Amino acid sequence: MPCIDELVQLYFRIGFSNKEVLSLLAHKHSLVISIRTLKRLCQRLRLFRRKNHTNLEELAAFLQTGMLEMDRCEGIDGYICAQYKEDMLYHKT
Repeated sequence: MPCIDELVQLYFRIGFSNKEVLSLLAHKHSLVISIRTLKRLCQRLRLFRRKNHTNLEELAAFLQTGMLEMDRCEGIDGYICAQYKEDMLYHKT
């Protein structure tokens, strides 16, 4: 069974809100913690939310374009392909 740190990191990276994380921990894993404990845990794990929110339509378009480009890249030389994928993931294009 994954530890609470791993679960919180997973749910945080998926994008669940703090209330959703608390609910998932309680119902799926029988782990009941307070909102303050969750916040301290996130602080210790260095998990934080960006303050400027990305437009979801822009994000979806970027991911769709990026995935198509990555799929086309599969047949190319491994190093170039890996570098391209990294650039796409970190939006360096």
